[in-house]
Amino acid sequence: MKEEKVKAWEKLLESGIKLTIFNQNEESQLYPLRKLFRPSAPNIVKPALQRDFEIGLVYPIDKNIEEIREKCGLDRIPPTAHLIKESLYNKIKIIEEAGIKDELMYDKEKKKFYY
Repeated sequence: MKEEKVKAWEKLLESGIKLTIFNQNEESQLYPLRKLFRPSAPNIVKPALQRDFEIGLVYPIDKNIEEIREKCGLDRIPPTAHLIKESLYNKIKIIEEAGIKDELMYDKEKKKFYY
């Protein structure tokens, strides 16, 4: 019985190690204290964040959405960065000055995340 518990704990430890390992370059392996740790942005939200950083919205507005909004009695284009362009520039400026892009390791030139 005791051996079964030890094996179960060993399996749990192996699973935990597999979940926490991510691809590292050679320099990170040679100098582990310099390595970059994954920030808190999970892969599933990266496209939304990227779109938010670039166009100021988390969701796109296409012709179908415009028609649906019009049928509901709303303006075809919501009062967001789609309509008020100045707000987009202000938002991007705030995001950059607050260091959010840097903290989430977003490359401004390549327009993608480092990881």
